[in-house]
Parts: sequence; structure tokens; C-alpha cells
Amino acid sequence: MLYLICLFFFSTILPNDTVDNFHSYLFANFLVEEGNLEKAGSYFSQLLSTKCSPYAYEGYFNYLYEKKDYKTLAKVLKETNSLFKTNRSVQLLYARTLSRTGNQEQTIALYQQLHDQFPRDEQVGYELALQYISSKQHDKALKTITTILNHSANSPKHFMLYFLQSVLYYQLNQPQLALSAIHKSLEQHPYFDKGQLWLHILQTQLAKKQLPVSEEPTQNADLDTAYHLYQQNKYDAARKVVDAYLIGNPAQESARILKMQILLEQKDYATILTCLEQWIIQDPDNKVWYQFIHLLYYTNVSPNLLIQLLERIDHKHPESSAALYIADLYLRIHKSDNALTYLQKAYTLAQELEQKAYILFQQARIWYDRKQFDKSIKALEQALQIHSSFAPAANLLAYCYAKTKELPKAQLYIGQALKEQPHNPHFLETQAYCWYKQGDSQKAHALLQQLAIQLPEDPHIQKHLKKTALKIG
Repeated sequence: MLYLICLFFFSTILPNDTVDNFHSYLFANFLVEEGNLEKAGSYFSQLLSTKCSPYAYEGYFNYLYEKKDYKTLAKVLKETNSLFKTNRSVQLLYARTLSRTGNQEQTIALYQQLHDQFPRDEQVGYELALQYISSKQHDKALKTITTILNHSANSPKHFMLYFLQSVLYYQLNQPQLALSAIHKSLEQHPYFDKGQLWLHILQTQLAKKQLPVSEEPTQNADLDTAYHLYQQNKYDAARKVVDAYLIGNPAQESARILKMQILLEQKDYATILTCLEQWIIQDPDNKVWYQFIHLLYYTNVSPNLLIQLLERIDHKHPESSAALYIADLYLRIHKSDNALTYLQKAYTLAQELEQKAYILFQQARIWYDRKQFDKSIKALEQALQIHSSFAPAANLLAYCYAKTKELPKAQLYIGQALKEQPHNPHFLETQAYCWYKQGDSQKAHALLQQLAIQLPEDPHIQKHLKKTALKIG
């Protein structure tokens, strides 16, 4: 409807060719949002063949990025860059495009330029740090992340920044600072599995004196040798040494962890899977190996292979932790029925109350996505009975009640969530949505405007910002 109103309005005040361009631009962008890239391309071709405004290219940039035509996009961005030098969104898109084309030097230069221009922009700083990490410039990456954390209000979304900070401190031989940073990460996101695994690795290696904290020899000279070879990127040599060590010490955990790190660098995923299955079957209660399997999701290993491995373990050890990890992998490949089956099994096996609450929360998210709000509400209320300070559950419960128009309950639970995490932008977005449903669009819009500055690319904030803007005219 808004599209038709705009089209009618502009058709009354603009020449026909301008109206046609405006129509093409709006409809092309609509088609990109809908995922119809082939049809969107024909509209952009029609638009760009005319004397259109150069700013019509912004929609075309997004179209090419969604199409993954990075080579064409890099060329067009370079040709039109003088028009968009101060446009943060376009420059960030340009940097991302350059990174996709493999030009790392230019990519880092553009990210650094953006970081200098927008020093408080956390997204820009985070992506710059990742570029420095990929180019092994760990000192510059650490400086970038530390600058972001020192100049930003503490936020729950900083858990990933603290995680990267910890990894970088480790790379730069500062283990105690690495340990402090990962604790901060997990304070903000206790269920961050990658963080839990990294904490375990740090604690294990510190306890075994495997980190290079000094020049003093450790109790395991062979592992010292393997570790230093690993640090020098001599992975084949490091692997031979650690394999020889494991023959005499097959269950030594720090040696196994080092072997996993070497194999990950070598991308020898077949051997990784074989080792992990063997180790878990030997010791099904050691969660660190399940977490390693979970981390492999972020590599080139097929999720189905990981699920099959875990299901074999679950079959041999039906009371192990495998069910929870299988459920999570099924969720990641959008097989929610399978996920619900394993979540129910994991709930039955769980001993800790906080873990039971977490499982109920995962079930509730599935019901919420299916718009089965009654089931979601039931699971979330049960989770909060078990773990009353579980803020994400209170936040989602508030959203469900807002959806079902039980607004006093919605306000009650979002208040509970914000009491635990008053600056969480996603909880604040829920508060704005509750105000919007209560009829206070002005108040909701003002809060969403603040959040949009903090998270300019968050789709939920942008969606609700448009809704409130339309409501208040």
C-alpha cells in the first residue's frame, strides 16, 4: 500500500520518465527483498539504461551483493566511489566486496579508512579486526578490538569481541589476559559453546604449562617441541611429534587438543572425525569433544556427517550429551522436527536446572518460529520457573505475549528481562514493540531510532522502525 501511495504521489508531480525510473527503482528493490533476483536484474537493467539519478546505484549494489556477483560489484563501486565516499553503508559494502575478491591489502586499507572515519562503529571495527587476524597481524587486530571495547558502553553483544580479544592475547603470549577476556565473554553469553571450549583449552594448557608464558621447559618436552613447531606453522612436523607422544600417552587431553588444533590447520577433517568419535566412545562424559564436533559446523564439513557421527555415539551411549548437540545441528540445517525429538531427549537426561531451562528455551524458539505461541509460552514459563533470572527467556516470553495481545503480561516480562540486562539492544527492541502494541507509537519510535544508530543493519529494528514511522505519519 505504501508503495502505491508513493507511486501515485510522485506521478502527480514528476515527468513520466522520472516516474518510470522511480517505479523501476522501487519495484527492483522490492524484488531483491523477496529474493527474486532474476526479475530484479531486468528492472535494474532498464533503470540504469536511462539517465537516472546516480543514487539509484545503491539498490543496484545490494542486488549484485545478494547475487554474489562480487567482480561486477567491485568494478561498479570503484567507478561510482566518488559519489559515496561519506556513505558508511556503501563503503562497508565496498570493503566486504573487496574481501570477497581476494584483494586483502586494499580490503584492509578501506576498512582502516572506515574505522578512522567512524571510530565508534563496532561493526566496522569488528570486521577490520577479522581482516587483521586473517592476515596474521594480531597486534593490530588486538589494538582495534581493545579500542572498540574501551570506547563503547558495555553491551551483551560484546561477547564475541571479548572472545576474539582472548584468542589474540593467547597468540601474543599473554595467557592471563586471554583468560580474563574469555571470562568476560562468558559472563555476557554463558551458553556460548565456542567460548566454553576456548576456556577449557586455556585452562587445560595453563594447568599443564603448555602455553608459551616463559622460556622455562615444561614437564612434557615433546609437547613443548610440538607446540613450538605448531606456532611456526610447521604442521606436518608438529603432527609427527604429537602422534608419537600420544602412542605412549593416549588419553593425555592437552596432547589431544593440540592434535585437534594441528589437524584443523591442515583441514584434515576426516582424521578429526575419526579421532573425535574414538575419544568420545572411550569417554562419553567429556563434553570438550562434543564441542569440537560442534565447532566443525563452521568449517567445510557437511552438517549431515556431524549429525551421523553424533547419532552413532548416541546409539552406543544413549545417556551421553550427544542428544543436545544433535538437536542444535538439526536446528542449524532447519530440520526443527528432528531437533524437537532430540531436545526432548536432552531435557529428560539433563541434570542441571539451568541446562533444562536452556533446552526449554530452544523448544520455545521453534514453537515461536512456527507461530504456535501457546506452546512457546508454556515452555518459556516453565523455563522461568526453573531459572527465574534467565533473561533471554523472559524477553521471548514478552514478545509472545505482545503477539497474542496480552499486553500487561508482555510488559511484566520485558521488565524482568531488562532488569537483568538493561542495555541489551534486542531486549530494548522488544520493549519498543510492546509500546507499539500498547498504542504508544511515538515512544516506541523514539527508542527504535536510538537502537537503529547502535545497530544500523538489524532487520528487526529496521522493520519496527518503519512500522512506527508509518503509524505516526
